[in-house]
Amino acid sequence: MPATTRLPRSRRRATAPSEAPLRPVALAAMLALGSASAWAQPPATQLPVLRPGSSPINAVVGTPTGGANPLLNITQTASASNRALIEWSSFSIGAKAKVDIAQPNAQSILVNRVTGSGAGGAAPSEIYGAMTANGRVFLVNPSGIVFGPGAQVNTGALVASTLDLADSMTANHYAGFLNGGSVELGQSGANDGGTSLRVLAAADPQAPQIQVSEGGSIVLLSRDKVGQGGVVSAPQGSVDIALAQRASVQPLSSSGYVELLNLQAPTAAASITLDSASQTLAHGGVVRIDAGADGAVQVLQDSLISASGSAAGATGGDVSLQGRSVELGKNGAVVRVQADGAAGGGRISVGGA
Repeated sequence: MPATTRLPRSRRRATAPSEAPLRPVALAAMLALGSASAWAQPPATQLPVLRPGSSPINAVVGTPTGGANPLLNITQTASASNRALIEWSSFSIGAKAKVDIAQPNAQSILVNRVTGSGAGGAAPSEIYGAMTANGRVFLVNPSGIVFGPGAQVNTGALVASTLDLADSMTANHYAGFLNGGSVELGQSGANDGGTSLRVLAAADPQAPQIQVSEGGSIVLLSRDKVGQGGVVSAPQGSVDIALAQRASVQPLSSSGYVELLNLQAPTAAASITLDSASQTLAHGGVVRIDAGADGAVQVLQDSLISASGSAAGATGGDVSLQGRSVELGKNGAVVRVQADGAAGGGRISVGGA
């Protein structure tokens, strides 16, 4: 293999047949990458703060408990579409704090929209503590989102987006969102967000910072940059890491599964980086990494991307890495891309968007 491997945009993607088990793939490539952005950890007892004057829609926000391990309870109330929305001045969770969300069922959707409360706009969301939910949870913050080394997010599904809700969703007191159908992200105005989204290196590689229920989905969506340096896991579900100016999130099935559709590629150069020793897992499911027609995907040494079927008799899932350029490994280091299974392999697709 040559010292440098680049996959040009014009190259057709290569796929491995699903009929045969796949061995782990090891590819080496020269890669230049700047250092990760520095994030300031929030106070250990930090909890989300409601936007002054706002009224949660189809949800009740409890009074936070005090003490060294504060808890905030959120209860989503049943409605015709089982959709709820809360506007927050800030949405960060300190290392000792927890947010617990009770939803009517696994198909329910709660959108946490961070709007700020003044002319300065919202602060980035910093999730260093715990958040649990039994349904689909959206965290939307155009100022940025980071999941810390010891974050403990356990939900039916999680959509973390630095693209704001689209105008069609926010008009008429959020009628477009509440009435059902796909959730549209990306506003038409100049201040449409899309800044950095990061999962920092895990404090414990055996403990996913983001874990969803079996058959659920994880979506990490930004316009400019996504860095996945930790551990995320969606068993028999899907992990989507994508760059877009606009996108649609379509809820599907009776589980927490959602599908990311209608991606409008960013107009400027953008990148997705899977940092060293990161783990992006959807055993028996689907992993999709999509940087768009002009974006770059960079996978650093010792990273693991896996859709392997881990159970006895299981088949492998699908892994796709797409962008203008896709670079795997650094200085001959190994990265692992897996879609094997005892009963048959899945598919690995790497190439230009």
